[in-house]
Amino acid sequence: MQTFDNASSGAIVLSMAERIVENRAYLSEIDGRIGDGDHGVNMAKGFGMAAERLKGKDASLAQSLDTLGTVLMTEIGGSMGPL
Repeated sequence: MQTFDNASSGAIVLSMAERIVENRAYLSEIDGRIGDGDHGVNMAKGFGMAAERLKGKDASLAQSLDTLGTVLMTEIGGSMGPL
């Protein structure tokens, strides 16, 4: 049986943030096909802000996702907040 340790898995969100920031241009490119092309920029901004708040902390996955969700909902414009 596999187990998952929530208490020591906050780094998962930091890894997600790195991938989003790395792919900012691609995400904006594909958004530009159906929208205004700023989705990657907004995602990178939000995930980057959350990562800055989490760096150096020993947060759980739940705490890290809560931080990410709060940043996206309250500090990022466009459709990224509601999504």
